[in-house]
Amino acid sequence: MRIRISLKKEKTFQNYLVLTLLMSLLIAIVCLILLSSINISYDVRLRWFGWIGNLLLIWGLYVFKKLINTHINQYSMFYLCYFIFSYGQLMLFSVGIEYEKFLVLRLFPPDDIIKYCLFFCISTCFFLFGALLAIKKIVKNTKHFGELANPGKTLLLAVKIVAWILFLISAPVYFSDLIGNVTKSIIQGYNAIYDVGDYSSASNIITSLSMWYVPSLYLLLWSYKQSKIARRAITSLLVISIGGVLIIGARSTAVAMLLSYIFLWNATINKLNKRKMFITLVGLFLFFTILPIIQEYRGTSGKSIESFWNVLTLMDNGNKIVEIIGELGSSMQVWLRVLELVPSAYPLKLGESYLASILACIPSLFMGGHSFTQDAQLAGWLQSAANMSYGPGFSMHGEAYYNFGWWGIPFMLIVGLVFFKFLSNDFIKGKLLILRDTFSAIALFAFITTARGSMYLSIRKELYMILLPVFVIIILNNTLRKQKVVK
Repeated sequence: MRIRISLKKEKTFQNYLVLTLLMSLLIAIVCLILLSSINISYDVRLRWFGWIGNLLLIWGLYVFKKLINTHINQYSMFYLCYFIFSYGQLMLFSVGIEYEKFLVLRLFPPDDIIKYCLFFCISTCFFLFGALLAIKKIVKNTKHFGELANPGKTLLLAVKIVAWILFLISAPVYFSDLIGNVTKSIIQGYNAIYDVGDYSSASNIITSLSMWYVPSLYLLLWSYKQSKIARRAITSLLVISIGGVLIIGARSTAVAMLLSYIFLWNATINKLNKRKMFITLVGLFLFFTILPIIQEYRGTSGKSIESFWNVLTLMDNGNKIVEIIGELGSSMQVWLRVLELVPSAYPLKLGESYLASILACIPSLFMGGHSFTQDAQLAGWLQSAANMSYGPGFSMHGEAYYNFGWWGIPFMLIVGLVFFKFLSNDFIKGKLLILRDTFSAIALFAFITTARGSMYLSIRKELYMILLPVFVIIILNNTLRKQKVVK
């Protein structure tokens, strides 16, 4: 029976892979036609490109749902965020909505916008193809995690020890930073958080400990999922954390915490039924409607309930979901600004930033004080090169073009393969298989928070938040088992 199920899944996967390939070829042909159709108006071509993007989004979400058998999966959540960040304004434009506050489609030359649409649509076909190749093993694996419901006392103890160590070293630093940033944001405004402060090596090392806060909570949630009190305590800490980062104005972090928590709860604690799914969707809708208000409110100083109410009153009109999609979708400007600079003013880097992203994970202490961070952290380079007064962040497409120009389009297959390989965590095997969804939730949190940055941040977080804890759990589990055998 298991062999039949496996063969059926493999055939289904191959069918979706072939259909994705055929659709990609068709999309590439249509995109090239639109690029050369100068007789068609700019707005009409934008709407066509917008609907091509919508088709890719719908198809990707459909395929992930069919392969994983649930809408609440890490792949769909990340893929949706990827689209909103990279193509949000065009998604709105395709249905006749223009984001008025910062409409990138009217700020850059029309030819450049059309080039971006071409780059995005075709590169996303490669990105999706790479994503499907990355999750192939997960789809073919017929062993359900329910069969491993009992991890064994030794593994459970190992996970608890690691989780508590990570929590105890990260929570004090995390809440110290959170309280400090909340205070700064309330008194001086959001921009005060990024004022120059203590950036010594020792300070950076201490601050970086906070990256283990969310992973420690997720590991604790899995370890104590049978305890109602523990589940409520951990959920309360997450709610407090989300509230804090919203007061600061760090919306991406709040979204990442919420979506990864929902995925983790559904995958490992208690699968959501239809009623709970409906309540969750309503809650998410209400949550996303307040994000544009946070965007306006975070820049004010001397924050109070009264000032929040004033901002809320001023923003009473308009569709809040449209506003947040439009604002987040402005990240497409990164590629457009890189296009203006590369290769006219700066040469193609031919993969230099990706290599630097890997090497930058090695502490400078072990490299004679040299750090590759400046070569990997492209947001700072763009702000300086484009002479911008604010931090633009960065994007996957911008980095692909920065390194390879138009050859960045097929390179997005490798980018999709890497990101979805980390989201699937199919390297976790044996007894630790039961932890795969927990680490996938951690990866989802990490990648959403770094989606508007360069690859450096994603690789760094994958290494320290997932690979290192998994390695320590394996070592500790084996050590405990040997000690038990000796006794």
